[in-house]
Amino acid sequence: MINKIAFNRIKDCMYNIYRNSEIFSHLLVGLPSYEKYLEYHQRVYPHSKPKSRKSFFLDSQNKKYGCNGNKRCC
Repeated sequence: MINKIAFNRIKDCMYNIYRNSEIFSHLLVGLPSYEKYLEYHQRVYPHSKPKSRKSFFLDSQNKKYGCNGNKRCC
C-alpha cells in the first residue's frame, strides 16, 4: 500500500514538472497559452464553441509569422 502511495506521489510530481516545463518553454518561444484562451473564451463568449487546440495553434502561428509564405517576425 505504501509503495502505491509513493508511486502516485512521484507520478504526480513528475507530471507537474512536465506541465510546468511545457508552460515555460511555450512562454520562452512566444507561444500563446491555449488554457488562457479557453478561460477567456468561456468568460467572453460562453455560448459559442472555442477553437480546437490545433486550430488555435495554427491561427497563432499565422498571426505571428504570416501565411502563404509571407514570413515576418516583428
